[in-house]
Amino acid sequence: MTTRKTHTPFKVPTLRLPTLAIMSGLASIGGLAAADPVVPAKAIPLFNGTNLDGFHTWLVDSQRADPRRVFTVADGMIHISGDGLGYLSTEQEFADYHLVAGFKWGARNRAWGDRVGKARDSGIFLHSAGPDGNSHDGKGAFKAAIECNLFQGATGDFLLIRGTDSDGSLLAPRLTATVTGERDADGWYTWKHGGMAQTIERWGRINWSGKSREWKDMLDFRSPGDVENPPGEWNRVDCVCDGGRITVKVNGKVVNEAFDVSPRQGKILLQCEGSEVFFRKLELQPLEKKREPDKLAVSRETDAVVIRKASGETVLRYQLTPPPDAKLSVPSGCYFHPLTTPEGIAVTDVAPDDHRHHRGIFLAFVEMRGRKDADFWGWGEHAPVKGRQIVNTKITDLPAGGDAAGFLARNEWRADGDAIVVEELKASTRMIPAAQVLDLDYTLTADADLKLSQWAFSGFCVRLRRDGSIEAHGPSGPVKLPDPIHTKPDSDWPAAAWYAFTLTLENGERAGVAVIDHAKNPPSLWHNHSVTRMLNPCIVAPSAVTLKATQPLRLRYRVVAFDGDLPKALLNGLVSDWEK
Repeated sequence: MTTRKTHTPFKVPTLRLPTLAIMSGLASIGGLAAADPVVPAKAIPLFNGTNLDGFHTWLVDSQRADPRRVFTVADGMIHISGDGLGYLSTEQEFADYHLVAGFKWGARNRAWGDRVGKARDSGIFLHSAGPDGNSHDGKGAFKAAIECNLFQGATGDFLLIRGTDSDGSLLAPRLTATVTGERDADGWYTWKHGGMAQTIERWGRINWSGKSREWKDMLDFRSPGDVENPPGEWNRVDCVCDGGRITVKVNGKVVNEAFDVSPRQGKILLQCEGSEVFFRKLELQPLEKKREPDKLAVSRETDAVVIRKASGETVLRYQLTPPPDAKLSVPSGCYFHPLTTPEGIAVTDVAPDDHRHHRGIFLAFVEMRGRKDADFWGWGEHAPVKGRQIVNTKITDLPAGGDAAGFLARNEWRADGDAIVVEELKASTRMIPAAQVLDLDYTLTADADLKLSQWAFSGFCVRLRRDGSIEAHGPSGPVKLPDPIHTKPDSDWPAAAWYAFTLTLENGERAGVAVIDHAKNPPSLWHNHSVTRMLNPCIVAPSAVTLKATQPLRLRYRVVAFDGDLPKALLNGLVSDWEK
């Protein structure tokens, strides 16, 4: 489909139909099929290499007739001459598939679609809906669909093709993608893994990730970043349609991805728009089976409690005492490291060069005033750190249950050998698709009143690894707040159900951590610092907190280590599920 050259506000065409009919079309586009779509259980060759069985043709001027032989088969290839505007359509509808297509450009561009001297142009239409020739684009040349563009310099762009259904109602495709913050010269966004979410509906474009800002609609346009091969060479395009998500690869590279797409089923079309193009392999493959959650088991080591997958891979380690090579500046153990994602990426850090007292996932306070003053955090500026140590005294395994594994820990916060606070911790973790969910339930009991002094940072903390780039997110979206100042509690980020950091590592892998603050915890401000790489819901930032003798303080946190993009919907679901 030709990329639009101007950016103007979209206006819905005036239809001489009741509003209810229009809204009905908008609401029901995902369910227009007359019959259930085919979901591949094994590979389905759409093209048999010999003829066009399983397809029908459409041209804007001759409809299902093809008097100019625009669509033919020769030498095991589908040949689309470009002599018209239209498409080759599957007879069946499909859903939940992995489409593999091989294409190369022919020599000719024609006057149809104004292609003479212009970039070679075709497309793969996914989830096409409605009757033949219903598109507003091309005045009935195409069908409403989500298009994977095949277009020199723009192969892999998403385009939305709107149309009119047989009853006159509007067919309005929709998708959401994560994009860069800048529009191109035509006013459209470019896909970026982990960028800001952008929804388009009815019509519009999401550029592929490497599309040149200098793109021009000119014959054989190429830019240094193009992944499409030169004219005459074969290209492979993969379109993975998995429920509400579509992922596009060009020659093995992921170039675009959308989610919350609508519709989610339909016929597949190969577009003719004035350019000669050949297709060979055209096959639907079943989606990869979703991996079942990993079974976890708890084991004991001399200095740690370790939770592993059945394969033996460590997913979480609770360090009872610091290992000799930890380089920690404090003697306390009782912290978690490493915490890994389901793909095995460790996201925590211990004793980094900038803060030797930081230790993975831990609970400690920087200034405690009472019978004996103490700094168990390890800063040492306003309360003693010498002779202050968190010591484990007992570990009890939790009963195995489902996919979760965990333990109970009893720890003493000792000042000069005296236990001024007893900590009871219940830790339970489980693997779900794309995330590890760690639930921590702390109860702190003091033997005498203890004042937890007001500070911008203190309490529960997750310290992330330092390499790669970082992005911050909260329930409302990306967070652009400045890093807090450690001496100024009012510089902390506002209260929220959760915050998350997403890391893009140097090898291109993406992973992240979110911390969910239980609704029944004391009020907190968040000392989230992108340079120090810490997530810290701080109960002493709003004001000092007094830990009354023999009156337990309960603190609950949920830590989510995830692969890939921020799973916002998952996090919001984990909040509501936890609070029930």
